[in-house]
Amino acid sequence: MTNVLLWILFFPSTGRAQNNFNIVQCQSEEEVIALIDTVLLYNVDDAFKQNISFTGDPKAVGYYSEGGLFGFDNAEGIALSTGFSGSLDNANTCSGANASSNTSGGSDPDLATMAEMSINDAVIVEFDFRPSTDSVKLNYVFASEEYHELVNSANNDVFGIFLSGPGIDGEFTNNAINMGTIPGSGDPVNAGTVNFGEGGVTCTGKPDSCVNCQYLHDNSQSEDTAFYFLIYDGYTTALDALAEVQPGQWYHVKIAIADIGTPGFDSGIFLSGGTISGDTVITGKPEIYPDDRFRIIPNPAGDYVNVKVREKNAFVKLTALDGRLILEQSLTEGDNNIQLSSLPRGMYIVTVQSENGVHLKKLLHY
Repeated sequence: MTNVLLWILFFPSTGRAQNNFNIVQCQSEEEVIALIDTVLLYNVDDAFKQNISFTGDPKAVGYYSEGGLFGFDNAEGIALSTGFSGSLDNANTCSGANASSNTSGGSDPDLATMAEMSINDAVIVEFDFRPSTDSVKLNYVFASEEYHELVNSANNDVFGIFLSGPGIDGEFTNNAINMGTIPGSGDPVNAGTVNFGEGGVTCTGKPDSCVNCQYLHDNSQSEDTAFYFLIYDGYTTALDALAEVQPGQWYHVKIAIADIGTPGFDSGIFLSGGTISGDTVITGKPEIYPDDRFRIIPNPAGDYVNVKVREKNAFVKLTALDGRLILEQSLTEGDNNIQLSSLPRGMYIVTVQSENGVHLKKLLHY
């Protein structure tokens, strides 16, 4: 029998125009963990991931859509910020630090080691996964409000993508290595290692120096591509975090970012939605599943989702985590609209059953 993988993450309709970068801010630790589970680790089977955890202020994490500006194959994903994620899709401005104020995040020993000083507003996501091949890759973009005023200062914000496990021998906790480095270099990515130099004035001219500037998009001038829908003054090109691993072994990943000294000048990490399975990590989220029996559009969604099935006598069922049946609907062969607008936000279990099998997965409804 063929089990059909159905794994859905729902978000509300925002009413914004298409191709307009948008972020939905998390409100609870549960929502952050579900976001990691259903967006970043979308294509990883439950048997190959475990121990998803979060440390920090949940409001520092958000789901982004219409993120084509980052150059990822997938235009949706997860944002981690040292401020509140809900402010990241605001227009940039021509004066001062534009990002939000402090969150209630704490510290992290590995980031503190990198910074060589105290840090604050740390946001930390962790999980274990078991790769199927001998390499791992994760796509990310670093962005910061520190461009260009605080370039080369002692207070450049820090972030890392730490990997530990069999065969890994690094300088961080559990012999972890940091994969968030400049291509071909062991230097961590931040405003001090990727920049156009120090100086320049927002809206009236940027610096003209270059430190690994081939990896940087300026967003400090009103003519810049993302000026009117991304708060940061600069953001990197899409970068790959790479490492060699042993297939079939368990590895631990920690993704963390923190402020140093200047909380008004926030930084953020944008992670492309997809999978981290060990062969092609962070790939576009498929609309058609491998056996081509079910398709879900849109996904994520708000008030409704369309489920297309190529089988007869199928049905979908939503249950609360305490076992209460919330919704049950038969699925005809072809397109089926499932209304979600009346459901309270929270976690659900989705069951899809047909003559060919049954599969259970988590659902987060925003």
